Amino acid sequence: MESFASEVGSFASVESLMDLQSLGELFRKLHEEADAFARRESIKLFDQDKRNRQATSEKDLGVAKESVKIAPVMW
Repeated sequence: MESFASEVGSFASVESLMDLQSLGELFRKLHEEADAFARRESIKLFDQDKRNRQATSEKDLGVAKESVKIAPVMW
């Protein structure tokens, strides 16, 4: 991933009448922000999925406990 990050905006060093240095910096900044967003949101989604699975598992256990009835013992 780091090698790609170093390539983003690498055209900034090309000699040109256009302001490629500023454009390259914009691309690098966009890439950094998009990367940070994707990582941050992925962590949130994994955490939410984990909570959902735990809640579903706990619900299933609750239903299983209710469905098991113990017959009274007659001595």
